[in-house]
Amino acid sequence: MNRRDAAQDTLFRLEGGLLPADLLNQLDSLGLPGQQPTKDYAIPKGLSLRDEIGRYWRIAQAQWANFDAKRQREDLADPTATAQRWMEDLLTQVFGFTDLTADGHARVIGERHFPITHHAFAGAVPFVLCAPGPQALDERLPRFGQEGRRRSPTGLLQEYLNASDEAHWGLVSDGQRLRILRDNPSMTRPAFVEIDLASLFSEERLPEFRRLWLLLHASRFAPRELEGKPSCWLEQWREQAEEQGERLLDKLRLGVTDALKALAACRSFRCTVRY
Repeated sequence: MNRRDAAQDTLFRLEGGLLPADLLNQLDSLGLPGQQPTKDYAIPKGLSLRDEIGRYWRIAQAQWANFDAKRQREDLADPTATAQRWMEDLLTQVFGFTDLTADGHARVIGERHFPITHHAFAGAVPFVLCAPGPQALDERLPRFGQEGRRRSPTGLLQEYLNASDEAHWGLVSDGQRLRILRDNPSMTRPAFVEIDLASLFSEERLPEFRRLWLLLHASRFAPRELEGKPSCWLEQWREQAEEQGERLLDKLRLGVTDALKALAACRSFRCTVRY
């Protein structure tokens, strides 16, 4: 896999510290747990990960070309359905969400209603797929709200993840951009990973597609047991990154403390010499 600095990647937007840039760099080099091609990504024996991703790239390109031709038509009868069909094909045929299912009605938690559009893994991974637009993921609309209250697709998914005991990670997309979200108690500080799908396919950015495939593959979201509690590979990666960050901060604190002690000793020695 080609290494590409995530901090300088314009197609991947890391918001609110959900995942650190260095984690995406490790992802590129297959340096994270759960990245064995056959065991973890279900690549058939005898086939290489690079070749399989190349095959999925060609499938995705053909799907994008079909959607792109339709989305630019001003007389498009149902932009939402068109975007949803494109994302359904992409998610099932390219990223392995073979059990992706459209929700027929809003989900209810207590007295709150959440018009989630799709789900996978028996509801463990919710999706909100909406019509494309310049600010589609952040535009507050009645259809995503409740009782006169407007919500954006991103806001809807975030509120649902925060309220649900079953779902911790989810996806929202208008067909042109895609965001990965996790439950986040701080509604005032958005946290997500955003991928610019339109630029990725229009500019034929294969290296970025490889990164996206490794990150977005259904196996990354699939529920699994970790130390006796429900988890998934994305959650494990996030926890690992947090632990590494805490260890680094501890080392920095120790270094600063040692430096201050050395400085104090040096000043004390100078005062003694002068006396």
